[in-house]
Amino acid sequence: MSKTMTKYQLDHFKDKVDRQFNPMIKDQELLVKQFKTEATDKAVEKLSKKIGADVIIKKFAEAEKKLEEALSLIPI
Repeated sequence: MSKTMTKYQLDHFKDKVDRQFNPMIKDQELLVKQFKTEATDKAVEKLSKKIGADVIIKKFAEAEKKLEEALSLIPI
């Protein structure tokens, strides 16, 4: 005869497993997101260089800096 767990024991066991493993699972999910983000950033950078958009992106960044400087000089 096999011993089965009661509903209370099953609930307690499930909660214990969740408490112990959920933090580890969340940490690993965050690592996966981080690696995906890094890979995406690298791919975007390589693709922009490949199609020549990196020059345009640099010009936009310079234009944004100049705009911020110009706006900071305007009295409010």
